[in-house]
Amino acid sequence: MSTDSPQAAPWRGGLTALALGCALGVVTAVLRSQLLLQVLAGSRANVTAALVRRRILDSFAGDLALAMVLCGGAGAAAWFFLRGQRAHWWLALPVVAAAAWLALCGGPWTVTAERLDHLPWSAGLSAPGLALIVLLAAFALTGMVRAARLGAPLGGRLYAACWLSSCIFALGLPMAYRALENLEMPPMEVRVVTREVALEPDSWKILQQHPKSTPRVGILTPTIDYRIDGGDLPAIVMPPPCRVEFQVTEEDGAVYLDFAAGIDLSVNRAQHENYPLQVGFEVKVNGERIFESIQTASKNKPANESRWSRPPENSKGLKLYPGDVVTLRTAIVGEGPSATQAKPPRDVGFGQVILERRETRQRLPSSPDNPNIVLIVQDTMRADHSSLHDYSKTTTPALDALAARGISFSEARSTSSWTWPSTASILTGLLPDEHGVTDDSACYLLSENETLAEALQSRGYTTAAFACNPLISRQKNFSQGFESFTSFGLQFIKTREVIEDVRTWIGMHAGTRFFLYLHLVDPHAPYFPRDDALDAVGEPVPEDFPGQEVLRRYKSAAHQGLAFDEEGRQKVHDPFPAGHLQQIEGLYDASIRTGDHYLDVIVNTLERHGLTNETVIVFTSDHGEEWMDHGRLTHGQSVHRELVHVPLVLAGPGLPGGVQSSTPVSNRHIAATLARIGGADLSRAVDSLDLFTPSMIPERPVFFSTTHGHWNGHLRRQPIYGVRDGAWVLHYAPHGTDFGAAPEERSSEGQVKLYNIESDPNETKDIAAAHPKLASRLRLAILDSLAKQLIRQEGSVQLGGGAATMEMLDGIGYLDDK
Repeated sequence: MSTDSPQAAPWRGGLTALALGCALGVVTAVLRSQLLLQVLAGSRANVTAALVRRRILDSFAGDLALAMVLCGGAGAAAWFFLRGQRAHWWLALPVVAAAAWLALCGGPWTVTAERLDHLPWSAGLSAPGLALIVLLAAFALTGMVRAARLGAPLGGRLYAACWLSSCIFALGLPMAYRALENLEMPPMEVRVVTREVALEPDSWKILQQHPKSTPRVGILTPTIDYRIDGGDLPAIVMPPPCRVEFQVTEEDGAVYLDFAAGIDLSVNRAQHENYPLQVGFEVKVNGERIFESIQTASKNKPANESRWSRPPENSKGLKLYPGDVVTLRTAIVGEGPSATQAKPPRDVGFGQVILERRETRQRLPSSPDNPNIVLIVQDTMRADHSSLHDYSKTTTPALDALAARGISFSEARSTSSWTWPSTASILTGLLPDEHGVTDDSACYLLSENETLAEALQSRGYTTAAFACNPLISRQKNFSQGFESFTSFGLQFIKTREVIEDVRTWIGMHAGTRFFLYLHLVDPHAPYFPRDDALDAVGEPVPEDFPGQEVLRRYKSAAHQGLAFDEEGRQKVHDPFPAGHLQQIEGLYDASIRTGDHYLDVIVNTLERHGLTNETVIVFTSDHGEEWMDHGRLTHGQSVHRELVHVPLVLAGPGLPGGVQSSTPVSNRHIAATLARIGGADLSRAVDSLDLFTPSMIPERPVFFSTTHGHWNGHLRRQPIYGVRDGAWVLHYAPHGTDFGAAPEERSSEGQVKLYNIESDPNETKDIAAAHPKLASRLRLAILDSLAKQLIRQEGSVQLGGGAATMEMLDGIGYLDDK
């Protein structure tokens, strides 16, 4: 009988099985780390590879110990099940497979807190691939244990080798922990724009220009396909032949040049299909060429070729110094029929020509005194549809719980009734006419507007954003200050599609001081609520209900005046088929409940990583939603309460719990408040309030506006401004006229409507005629605020949307009433 026989030494065979399992655990832990690196570095969470490696190394010792315990125990169990001549493979194999699966994929106890099987897969491996790996490993281990059980000759050597390797790893754990404690977080690169040359025509020197067209500031759009780098960019439009130069100043200092060269899609569409045209682009620094590109304008140009042409990241010549002269040139390339028969290209040039400083900074650790910041903007969520504000349905249990451990403002207002201006205010602390993002024709957030992300990044915060609303995009410069900015093209993306990426990002940055901005859109149409949310707060579906797609048709009908009589007065609240509007509003409520579910997921993720006591969470909305309250549907068309009254909750270390403030405030003060707790300052937000001290906030006028307004039943868009001052609310339309009147009949002072929200909280009774002095005072307060905003913004360029923006706005229904 062999000396390795289990009959001769049963304890030795059991230890061999244990050693085999531990060896499998070592292999599994190494494989797990490699798979995590592959998946996380390529996921939409946009985590840098260096940070992923650091996180995996930091957790490897713990994952290794766990894998050895699980797989070692499974090996011992397999030894027990495979004893005797009647081996119980059906018991041994599942036990080993389950242990290997848990060791490889992870569970609630894993140090990295990342379930490998739950992560979004981007590489050529998936959950079935993992299952195959685990199954093969299980067969291998059970086979070797069975061989050892039967006294195979290699048992002694296998026993020694497995135990030696396992002991080496086990003894190395303390040293690994000590070494990993000394690892520094990988640094981050901070980019600060010093000049947007494309928006400063006074700094250009025109050396050559087209005989019929001069260089100008504009928007160029090579393609409307969001999957391609060809979206709207502010540009120096240079009809060829054209040469423009500018100089780096002493004030600029040492900077990097960034730009993109491209042809607007209108040029391609204008060309004859038989006469393609080639346009050359050239960039020189001090006379030396650093960039050259030739692009073809053609009616049949493939979409994937219609993109911006950019210099490689490490191109020579992009680093500039004071006194350097940069020359930009466009020209028609070649001769012959194409050059002579093609239509002259007017809209070509260089997009987003900027000078920026690039600095490397260390990431800092978070603590209760230096907390992380998570800012959640739940798009289109009116305050009075949340249970926090005593709604009849329990739509926001997670938000209610967050408010119970923090501060809630019952009378918070957004600065606008639609996304672009309001979100720009949340991120800058400025009113719309001050930051300049006010309309489709002024939708680019200029770099001169310092954002909350920029302020916090300057203080060592790692910054990231997940923007699920297509309006909040990199092309509109909402990405400034964010190291990682994840957006999703031209459509609204619901939280269920990004929540795992968000959880991954939080897990990878636990312990690092971070600012995470989440712009979520669950309550924005189209609605895709969770089933449990529908069961909780939804409405019965009418038999003749055609589906939520009818909302767009009903919205158009409402904007055409369906709910108004011949004198412009609202005659009915719900002119649509019985139960239809109630059903859609029920979907809206269920979508709020769905968004609240994901708020709970985010809060629990922070808790799981031990970040609850070192993270400030702020929750608000960019605007509300109208359900025929004043004869309209959706948002943007007025500044009534249902559209600008939004939830506002702050919770975190150092904040008192359960505090409710009824002082009217604007949620634009979020930016300055959060910058302050991060040790930064937003210098342009000169009239900011500290929302962390609600008892110290003075009661003062709160302003809001929209450029998409409809006044007195009129169909055309016009600006409407509003102010809340104590119990009074005034709406002011500078171009307002009576219903049915022609635009030229308007008064030079416009029109106003006055409401007392203590006696008329829904703003249904205009009492301006009864209080003319009060109405005049509040109108002058609005005009004074506008004058101050415009003075602060004086000299700034306003840029609208290009073809891609117009396509996106039309696709999501924002142009239906234009």
